[in-house]
Amino acid sequence: MEPPDVDVAIVGAGPCGLAVAARLVRDCRAAGLDERLLLARTRVLDPAGTWLAGWRGALAVQRVRTLRSPTFAHPHPSRAVDDALRAFARARGRESELMQLPAAGAGWAAPGARLFADFCDAALDEFALRPLVRAARVARVRREGEGAVLELDDGRELRARFVVLALGAAAAEPVVPGWARTLAPAARAHVVHVATMRAPAATAPAAGGARWLAGAARALLAALLAALGARRRRLLIVGGGLSAAQLALHAANDGGAWGEVVLCARAPLAVRPFDIDARWMARHWRPTFDELERAFYAAGAAERAALLRAARPGGSVTPEAHNELRARAAARWAWPPWRAALRVLEAIEVEAAAADRSGGALHVALRGAAAGGGTWDERFDEVWLATGARADVSAAAAARAPPDRALFASLHAHWRAARVEAGMPVLTPTLRWAEDAPVYVCGALSALQVGPDAFNLAGAAAGAARISRDLLARLAAPGGTLGGGSSGWRER
Repeated sequence: MEPPDVDVAIVGAGPCGLAVAARLVRDCRAAGLDERLLLARTRVLDPAGTWLAGWRGALAVQRVRTLRSPTFAHPHPSRAVDDALRAFARARGRESELMQLPAAGAGWAAPGARLFADFCDAALDEFALRPLVRAARVARVRREGEGAVLELDDGRELRARFVVLALGAAAAEPVVPGWARTLAPAARAHVVHVATMRAPAATAPAAGGARWLAGAARALLAALLAALGARRRRLLIVGGGLSAAQLALHAANDGGAWGEVVLCARAPLAVRPFDIDARWMARHWRPTFDELERAFYAAGAAERAALLRAARPGGSVTPEAHNELRARAAARWAWPPWRAALRVLEAIEVEAAAADRSGGALHVALRGAAAGGGTWDERFDEVWLATGARADVSAAAAARAPPDRALFASLHAHWRAARVEAGMPVLTPTLRWAEDAPVYVCGALSALQVGPDAFNLAGAAAGAARISRDLLARLAAPGGTLGGGSSGWRER
């Protein structure tokens, strides 16, 4: 058996991976351990090869200007009551980038996307995390002694004493409605799930006043010409959550690619400040458990799964997004003139879709109250599915996964299969896959142990705290690499 290449391998460089890495360094400092040794023996593996690339890309696709989570929900390992992000904004004179959340409570605010990104960048520097990332996609994990071997999709391998799966959205598969799964190829070309959309390329700013004016004039002319050509192009966005609302508002307000944008939700739009019950978000301010938390942690796995569904009852939009949708849809005239008309259909479902004879557009059958409970057809040039994603790490689902998504099948094969409830693993209290597995799980897949906020930024920090305590205790134990022993680690 070969010695490990690293002590800690974190799979995923998104907010969960950042939360775990930053917490490890912070706890290492607090315990008086050698953080340089920890950093030297830690690697973060992500296909992008850089921190937060997937997260930033998703925000860019959905044109997110302000995050939904409040300022105290972030990957930094400071206490929630310290509200480090708000302090970061105040110290830099950027409090105008905080949007107040009166529906959540007095004093609550959400950060702008750019402010949040800069705060995360500062955390990367504070904890010296930038050099840890390597461009790699982990295909499988297998047992080797008391450690693990990560098999990369390019044939390379990395041996680690401990593995942290911080996959976030990468662990979930897009939810595709039944009607969209059976489309003929000609129709399928007009349908895209937002999870597979890529962010637009950034454009460099022009230099010089005259050059900028000339460029602006050309852009204005191009936009007007595009708008004239787009007057008959129609876009259907299917979904009732915040992603759908943000995409609809952006498509209607910007560019000139569409003549009309239609947002179609199968139920009346639910309006909530957060994607979970606000009491779960507020718990990060409380020093003790309240009745809601005590009931959750006292319940068995099946009952916890039911409580998770109750705390996250489905897609919802924020009050701010709802108000903007209503105002935009009610406007008789849009200015500038290349802006599209916006229509919001609630309690309407898509029944079927088929390409027209030319193959250039889709005929979509809609059903619901707008037709007195009947159906009607509309023609659309494109359909965007903002229908969410769902993870299922059960052995049966993992066995059906394609070879490039065999990670969880390998976990089931090499360690005692974790019990799975509602598609989520029943982890140990310290978020290990199993008692005999050197594999930890952070993020949405830890929801049965952490709670409903495991699906968002606040839960990422809570999960990271559990993992860090257990992992550092093992590394600092007698014989551990931070406890004066040797793991047989070798530099590569």
